[in-house]
Amino acid sequence: MTLVSTKIIVPQHIEYFIVDRDLVIFEYSQAISRFFSPERRLSRGQDVREFLPELSNHEPIINKILEGEKKHFSVPKINICSQVDRFVSSVSLSSFSQLYFIIHLAHYPFNNDNYLIIFLEEITTHSAWMQSWNDKFKEYSLLHDSSLLSNQLAQSIYFYERVFASMAEALIITSDTGVVQRVNQSTVNLLGYSQEELVDRSINKIIADPNFLLSEIQQYLLTQGELIKNLEVICQTRQGLTKIISFSCSRIKIEKNDNNKLIYLGRDITNLKRYQQRQNVQSSISKILANSQDFAKAGSKLLQIICENLDLVVGEIWISSTKNTSQQKLKCEIVWTKNPFKVDKLIAITKKNNYGLEEDIVGDIWLNNSFFWYENSSRKSKYLRQNVALEVGLSGGFGFPIQGEDRILAVMNFFFQKEKKIDEDLVDLMLIIANQIGQFIQRKKAETALRYQQEESENLLLNILPKMVAEQLKKQNRTIADHFDSVTILFADLVNFTNLFAQLPPIEIVEILNEIFSEFDRISTKYGLEKIKIIGDAYMVVGGLPQQRDDHAEAIAEMALDMQRAIAQFNSETDKTLSIRIGINTGAVVAGVIGTKKFSYDLWGDAVNIAYRMESHGVPDRIQVTASTYELLKDKYILQPRGDIDVKGKGRMPTYFLVGRVKGC
Repeated sequence: MTLVSTKIIVPQHIEYFIVDRDLVIFEYSQAISRFFSPERRLSRGQDVREFLPELSNHEPIINKILEGEKKHFSVPKINICSQVDRFVSSVSLSSFSQLYFIIHLAHYPFNNDNYLIIFLEEITTHSAWMQSWNDKFKEYSLLHDSSLLSNQLAQSIYFYERVFASMAEALIITSDTGVVQRVNQSTVNLLGYSQEELVDRSINKIIADPNFLLSEIQQYLLTQGELIKNLEVICQTRQGLTKIISFSCSRIKIEKNDNNKLIYLGRDITNLKRYQQRQNVQSSISKILANSQDFAKAGSKLLQIICENLDLVVGEIWISSTKNTSQQKLKCEIVWTKNPFKVDKLIAITKKNNYGLEEDIVGDIWLNNSFFWYENSSRKSKYLRQNVALEVGLSGGFGFPIQGEDRILAVMNFFFQKEKKIDEDLVDLMLIIANQIGQFIQRKKAETALRYQQEESENLLLNILPKMVAEQLKKQNRTIADHFDSVTILFADLVNFTNLFAQLPPIEIVEILNEIFSEFDRISTKYGLEKIKIIGDAYMVVGGLPQQRDDHAEAIAEMALDMQRAIAQFNSETDKTLSIRIGINTGAVVAGVIGTKKFSYDLWGDAVNIAYRMESHGVPDRIQVTASTYELLKDKYILQPRGDIDVKGKGRMPTYFLVGRVKGC
């Protein structure tokens, strides 16, 4: 028979050249450069003897192979210093070392011409095996006109058997309809079926994925003849386990009877995929936690990522519903499932009930503070939820605690459908995830506590300083002082307060002052004014800073009138005869922050001193204002002239009493 396909599949330890009669390179396998030192650059059109000078000594034999007088030939063991790539624990490693290989030569007919195919078979790690092979070589010819390794059946019976016996990869040959005709020992070892159980049966027998489009794959190979690489197929072993196998698939067309055969060369990547999947889970969880503000918002996403990637049906997060340890109950705070209709009965009782520490497996996990892997036995369980889980087809599960610094914060619990033996790698992954989540919760609690302290500090600062000044103080480490051309200042004093309340205990005196001044604070906030300070039973407030405004005098006037009404209300409710004396002035001031340990925002300037004199030289239950304030209020307020009064340091000054607001203004 004559093989006509040019698509080549080789095991990992074999590479090839295809050369013409002049030994010029026509084609070569992708990884063949690993057999040579990295300085050698390989390309089509080069003489293959540049890379394999040993062939120069065998030209007569090569010519016989090209003419069809000799079927095949092998050059004994060769070793070179080469760059060798290895995959160890899914990590690619490159090194330079001695690499041993054998050269096999065979006739390769293509496009009505004769070519030579040269196989390089690495035997570095198989020297002992190769000694046995060399003994058998005398009895058998290794290569012949065509090669199974080039995705073609070989004429040499020995080579055909040799490939099947020695390949680490699973190798399956089927008819064009998918009936298995031959499997190697690696296939038997991988899937657990004997050759008798697979041969003459459809390849569908080993495929576990019901959605796998085998017929489309077969049709593509038969019509296009193209090589398919890295086709991942979920296969099922005789024991019912699933394996993920990466297949390279190709077609062989045999001219003799015009039949087609399909070859599947497969590598078990189950562990690799599982490793990648679990790394993705851990990475995804890290991203979720990094972008979440709290555990409650992240919880559902965490359960979904874990369940979807690890073939779990239900995920739960349990927390304690009470801080009382003796009566501790666990509540399912979050539950996620990819199939709510199938497990609705379990979800219903999970959401409905809270469980004590000895009433459910999650309680055992909480109580013992340890990872727990369990199976839902067919016999009656002492836990109601485990019996219900068995009813809805969940064969087992596992759970683990989320540990804080000094206590358990939560329990995560999962149910799976198919029976699973305990997986130590999965246990390790879950413990890593538990640690991630525990650190996240602790960090968020610390951030919340810090944020609360910052807010408290902010509130305290705002009680001392205006908001704008406080913001400026936080941003700038310098003295803060500003000049304002026009503000209105109010001083108020509780007349004879000390004499009226002298007989009261100190705590009651403070409580009365607190009640009155808290009402004054409310009024100042109402009109957008800035309280400056309280000195004993005196109160100072200003309008027009730190945020400048045109109606500062009006706002102060309104506050003064409200302060009078507040004192009248206080007297009415307490049967007291407390009086208030208020003085107001408008002018320019300097305002700033003084102090380093106890900040104080204060005003300086002649306008402040005059406002104080308006209060101290005033009349009880009256609001005395200066001429500058009068000019700003006269159109909207009722002001009665008092006349000129002597003001310390200023001489005689005209003053007015603010009585009220003009109706309609």
